[in-house]
Amino acid sequence: MTVDVSIIIVTYNVPDLLRRCLATIPAALDGLSAEVFVVDNGSGDGTWDSIVSRADVQAIRGSRELGFGRGNNLAASRAAGRWLLFLNPDTELPPLGVRRLVERGDTDSGVGILGPRLELADGSPDPAACRSFPTPASAALRLLRWPRNLSPRGVRPYNVDPSTRREAVVDAVSGACMLVRAEAFRRVGGFDPQFFTYGEDLDLAYRIRQAGWPTLFVPSVTVRHLKRQSTRQRAVRARVEFYRAIWLYYRKHRQQDGLWLRAVVTAAVFVLAFGAVARQVVHRLLPPGRHKGA
Repeated sequence: MTVDVSIIIVTYNVPDLLRRCLATIPAALDGLSAEVFVVDNGSGDGTWDSIVSRADVQAIRGSRELGFGRGNNLAASRAAGRWLLFLNPDTELPPLGVRRLVERGDTDSGVGILGPRLELADGSPDPAACRSFPTPASAALRLLRWPRNLSPRGVRPYNVDPSTRREAVVDAVSGACMLVRAEAFRRVGGFDPQFFTYGEDLDLAYRIRQAGWPTLFVPSVTVRHLKRQSTRQRAVRARVEFYRAIWLYYRKHRQQDGLWLRAVVTAAVFVLAFGAVARQVVHRLLPPGRHKGA
């Protein structure tokens, strides 16, 4: 039986945040027909026992090596929703939030993905909610922490000002809370399993855009996002996967770049990855009092 929305959460070792996230779902649905899947990717903190007994959740046992995209694909293969809401466990939905996103998507059959405004723990907007597809120039400016307002318009890493309250078509929204038309998701084959925990949302949005469905940023809905609560538990692996995702995305979607540019970008990614991993290793080896100066 088809339902309005299938909510899919992939979780790892954040049981308290997961409980808070799940508690916000009923008010956010406001009567929409829904099903909730939670994929536990090998948590060792009792998460599995806490979700398998819940009547309001369909629990799926994943593994530490499954990754975010594969975990979502696993649940999506069982989902009956017209819409798929991919949701991080470190998010909190507002009342009516899911209903408003679904209703907005239902008004335009051409839209493939919708994303809300994301608000960080300090109340500031998360720029990842309205990203542009990365290019070598925009990625370089972002890695250099170049001020957004000083970036040339054509190479800005974000399509619109993250603090805007105006709805806009953007290249991509964040996988932390991403509503995807099930038809579009299945048409492009879901998340690319090559991406482990970063980049899969950008890649999905790119392929769905190529298939003819644009992405819509809907800032009238605001979702709280605590961010990086799972990845910080495996900091070294997270750094490796971050730069690996940059390389995978570039190799997959920037074939039009010349050989010399591809070589430069590849070398830069590997140098940056080595430096980031080395810093994480040093950080873990130093006594706690020495971290600040490391």
